[in-house]
Amino acid sequence: IGMLKFYQGFEINDQTGAFLSMDEMTALHMNKLATLQRVAFKGFPHLKSLSLASIGSLEKPDRLVEHLSKMTDEELRSLMEQLALLATGQSHESRELMLEILVSHHEKRVSQFEAVTDLPLYPTEEILWDEAIVPTDYHSGQGSLALPKLNLQFLTVHDYLLRNWTLFRLESTYEIRNDI
Repeated sequence: IGMLKFYQGFEINDQTGAFLSMDEMTALHMNKLATLQRVAFKGFPHLKSLSLASIGSLEKPDRLVEHLSKMTDEELRSLMEQLALLATGQSHESRELMLEILVSHHEKRVSQFEAVTDLPLYPTEEILWDEAIVPTDYHSGQGSLALPKLNLQFLTVHDYLLRNWTLFRLESTYEIRNDI
């Protein structure tokens, strides 16, 4: 799921595949929140607090859930249909799923650049001894390892560099663990 979330929020244009700068990603995020506020203001008068809230407060998932929990299931469906997050006529989604979709669509995402710069250069003790990240046994090649693959298709140059860096960190973790 982490890999899906990572690539869902990857900094590329969905239609053209072009790389988006941090400013462009911020503008897209602000447009999503402004659209949510406009739809709430026009169609749901009891959500005036959501419509007039600052965008910074709406980026936080718990604050957004607090505003959206005042709505009935039918109002949530209507809001999602107006935001094009739910097809018209679908009525089998649970309230929790609808809230989760709305929150995940509107929450602030950490940019990949910020996420990479926050990671430590050397592996931590948790990563070093975690069997799920880097196996300790000798790999015979009969099974596949859960490692990011380097192939001929990359989304951007940033994606290529990120995959190489991830593989380098895993390899250095393996070598450090073997030396210890």
